[in-house]
Amino acid sequence: MSGKTGSALIMFGLIALVGALMLPSSSQATELECRIVIIKSWDLPEYNTALEGFFEVLSKHRIKCETITHNLKGETKDKDDTLAKVRTFKPNLILTVGSRATGMASEHISDVPIVFSMVLYPVASEFVTSMDKPGGNLTGAAMDVPIDRQLRTLSRIVPDLKRIGVLYNPEETLPVIEEAKRQARSLNIQLLAEQVQSEGDVPDALGRLEKQKIDALWSVADGKVFTRPSTRYVIEYVVHRGIPFMGPHNGFVRAGALVALTADYRDNGRQAGEIAVRILQGARPGGIAVATPRSVELALNLRVANHIRLKIPQSVIDEASQVFE
Repeated sequence: MSGKTGSALIMFGLIALVGALMLPSSSQATELECRIVIIKSWDLPEYNTALEGFFEVLSKHRIKCETITHNLKGETKDKDDTLAKVRTFKPNLILTVGSRATGMASEHISDVPIVFSMVLYPVASEFVTSMDKPGGNLTGAAMDVPIDRQLRTLSRIVPDLKRIGVLYNPEETLPVIEEAKRQARSLNIQLLAEQVQSEGDVPDALGRLEKQKIDALWSVADGKVFTRPSTRYVIEYVVHRGIPFMGPHNGFVRAGALVALTADYRDNGRQAGEIAVRILQGARPGGIAVATPRSVELALNLRVANHIRLKIPQSVIDEASQVFE
């Protein structure tokens, strides 16, 4: 399994716009029985919320499934035992929840359709070759909020936004950074990226960005950058210096980031369920485009905004699903 798959897992441990897939209505569906294996990276509340959305869709389409669930608990040391149990069960489909589960299943299972959920950066993680045509036996629902939407939201909050900083590890998120630079240029924004090899590099890299007079700090879900200690350091650093910080998800806003956009967990599960229905009805997984978030939640921390003396427009506050005051 590629080392790139660990980023999204770590980011969830620290506490995802396009239209819906065309599906037959429940009134048209005939009752269908199946066997599904669920492999979870962790037993997290966010993952369980996604699973609720998944089974909501299956129920709507009158699909009754016998299921077994394997929780990796963040480890793959028992993968041989897990894989043996999966094959003994003879599933029609495998649902993976999180990056580690997806990496393990995709690496070792090629003859059973796999649908992933709660995964960030599926192309950069090398799970699929492209979002439109994933190929092979794997597709799913990604958590990636489009970068241009993130940058446009940040520009609505920070007046005269021209220079944005970001920390990243090239082995983990270089393709994401390259795409972000393209998106930023289209918005007449300069994205200044500093490489980080480990959490110990974060203070110096952050200092270099500040010297370049950034107007805000943006982020990617990069586990080499954001560990527990480094996340605390980044938040304290930017709040102390009055730098607006867009975190990778709403858990960062709760901890002291100014803003974040997060894909709705339950709807991510629903999207995975819609894909699963298509596969169970005969579609090839490799021909189904990876779903991107259609339900995105905005989180704001007004305490931080007041501290750094930034007035957020009321129109933005009104759009927020979560406001910390």
